[in-house]
Amino acid sequence: VATSIAVVEEVKVKTDFADVSDYLNYCKDYSVFNQEELTGYFNSGTSRFFVIKMTYNAAFAKRVNRAKLLDQVGLDPNAYFGFLQLTDVQFKHILDLGGVSESIIVD
Repeated sequence: VATSIAVVEEVKVKTDFADVSDYLNYCKDYSVFNQEELTGYFNSGTSRFFVIKMTYNAAFAKRVNRAKLLDQVGLDPNAYFGFLQLTDVQFKHILDLGGVSESIIVD
């Protein structure tokens, strides 16, 4: 279900940080996770480690379910829907389905 629009501003990987302190300093002011959780993620040893800085833009007035995203918008059913690059046409269609005014969008 899509419930809001956000813009990914920056993506970092573990090697972008000198050490855990550098990582914590980068994340601490804006993360939804506490310091213990952040440290656990950093030390987990996973190779799929990403830090995503994003700006939340608008909540949808109507929830847009996966079926609509696939059938009406034409999104790839194999794509990860958490973070997904959209075409301008897809983006505007999702805004329309979600009941978001296009007046908030600046081209």
